Amino acid sequence: MEQDIGHWNYEGGNFDTENYYGFIYKITNAETDEYYIGRKNFYSTTTKQPLKGKKRKRKITKESKWRTYRSSQKDLQELISANPDNFLFDIIELCPSKLSVTYSEVKHLFRVSCLDDEKCLNKNILGRFYTSK
Repeated sequence: MEQDIGHWNYEGGNFDTENYYGFIYKITNAETDEYYIGRKNFYSTTTKQPLKGKKRKRKITKESKWRTYRSSQKDLQELISANPDNFLFDIIELCPSKLSVTYSEVKHLFRVSCLDDEKCLNKNILGRFYTSK
């Protein structure tokens, strides 16, 4: 049975989102070869006030909208909205923990020298390292 992963492409076959915290993705403009590398969590957790008469706060976990997610970067969102058929959405790595999602994103960004690459649409790494573009 084919797994529903939305508009994402993944070469590794079927996977169970409950076994992973999130994934690293690459969005590529097929016309210009410009790309963006980012991360997305499969689930989000929110903290709510305790129920009446209780002391412990409640943690609510629900599936994120990862199947339809397109990026959090505003410039890229505008480009995708203008012509969505020009973009490829690839999952490049599944990550089992919060730490591994952060580490893997940074690893991939440094591996491709994204701050020096004119085709890379990422403008910073972790909000600490910025491009001069």
